Amino acid sequence: LGGRAYQIHAPLFADSPSERAMLINMRSVADVFKRAREAKIAVVGIGSILTDDSSYYDLHPSSSTDLEAIERSGARCELLAHLLDERGQ
Repeated sequence: LGGRAYQIHAPLFADSPSERAMLINMRSVADVFKRAREAKIAVVGIGSILTDDSSYYDLHPSSSTDLEAIERSGARCELLAHLLDERGQ
């Protein structure tokens, strides 16, 4: 596509509003967000949650113990750390 990839080297989740503000205001993070606001296209992946090696469980370690409950809920994948069902809801 001819684009460039930029990664945010920071935790995905903050434990408090003050930690979030600190992360958002870091120059390296703020620069990526600025570039994202200027982007015309974003390419993101949809991840499986139905395998033991799913990165979703790395981000949400407590969820690995709730795998059966997550499956019963109808969740089938994740997008940006949000669970989605088979219709994308």
